[in-house]
Amino acid sequence: MFHYFHDGLKHKPSQGSISKTQFENILKKVGAEKILPAKEWAHKAEKGLLERDDICLTFDDGLRCQYDVALPVLRKYKLTAFWFVNSSTLVDEIGVLEVYRRFRNEFFPSINAFYDNFFSTALKSPYGRAVYKGLSTFPTDYLSEFTFYTEGDRKFRYLRDKVLKPKEYEEIMNILIQSKGVTIDELAKGLWLDKDQLCELKDEEHIIGIHSHSHPTEMANLPYEEQQVEYKKNFEILSNILQEKPFTMAHPCNSYSANTLKILHDIGIRLGFRSNMLKTNYVLLELPRQDSTLLITE
Repeated sequence: MFHYFHDGLKHKPSQGSISKTQFENILKKVGAEKILPAKEWAHKAEKGLLERDDICLTFDDGLRCQYDVALPVLRKYKLTAFWFVNSSTLVDEIGVLEVYRRFRNEFFPSINAFYDNFFSTALKSPYGRAVYKGLSTFPTDYLSEFTFYTEGDRKFRYLRDKVLKPKEYEEIMNILIQSKGVTIDELAKGLWLDKDQLCELKDEEHIIGIHSHSHPTEMANLPYEEQQVEYKKNFEILSNILQEKPFTMAHPCNSYSANTLKILHDIGIRLGFRSNMLKTNYVLLELPRQDSTLLITE
């Protein structure tokens, strides 16, 4: 499972990002010959024919850095992959999740400097009492399964996803963004794949799958109807762009429920991916994946 890439030019190094060289080294270490074309892997998965060493590559969030940095390497090795894409940015909406990520990585001397500013601003906000309580009672095992997260990473995500409401979190982030003299529109430039690039990937035999419309971080906690809107809209937009119906997906932030799986089944999704390897008893809509950050560590 891959997300972020850097090249030192258009795409700056950020937390968890890897370079072209690191990506190529992973492919060599894993063994490019073990990596199946995406369509072959999908066929074998559906038929129950996967061997232990059969591997596929997946890219989440429809990011332009994946196209610019990773795709040339895939072409070099004649490899294809799964690309899981949010659709909001394909219909001229701005996905603030990635905008905020770029901001915290590029406008502070370190990620911890951002966290210090975020926690301080949140504590001074109208939601300060809830933030103070959240930090004081922070469960130390929260997201502990993601071993590459620092304590600051986990506390930030706990406040963002469990303590603050989405609008409250956005209000705090927008205060910080204004303090740096930058705008949401400026931060959004060049972040995502466009429709032509998606069609190009499809023509090169990659598989394009759904990843929700707006990428909620807590999909499992949304009402059934809201989850349904997220995935049906994503499915319909990608179907119109690609002129074929997606049949694969990845769960945003690894968050899903029995309702989620029912919705996915009902719209015709046959293969789905989690974002870790912890679940050993799984169905085809919750296939395990290894994060590239752990591969780099290894």
